[in-house]
Amino acid sequence: MNRIMKISFLTFILMMAVGMVFAQGRGRGMGRGAPAWDDEMGNRPERIEFTSEQKSKFIEIGADLAEKQIPIHARIDQLNLQLDELQNSKDLDEKKLRSLMSAKGELRAELQINHMKAENKARALLTSEQLEKLGDRPVPFM
Repeated sequence: MNRIMKISFLTFILMMAVGMVFAQGRGRGMGRGAPAWDDEMGNRPERIEFTSEQKSKFIEIGADLAEKQIPIHARIDQLNLQLDELQNSKDLDEKKLRSLMSAKGELRAELQINHMKAENKARALLTSEQLEKLGDRPVPFM
């Protein structure tokens, strides 16, 4: 019962964090152009203006990404709880430990792959001029 409560609580916290990102104007400067951070030399990057259609598509991409990532994060949280239990047990089952760590690694890779796919979808919406201004900065789809 205690384990279910922990999983439920962690899932709730994760959902609240995603909700806060959406409530804050989609994070990282959505609606106001690209995120404004300095490069290595302290120079501000050139501001990028996005069309309303691009912004709308960025929101869709971000929402789709969040929908894919939330269950993966929840599964990672479950694996972390299992790892904690295993660590606190008297006898360390190395085979089970390797299995849990392998599963966690695969899920983390899936998170990264999903993020890269979303980034590629967002970049495909940009003009060559916008891509040039953006450089290697991430597209503000989330």
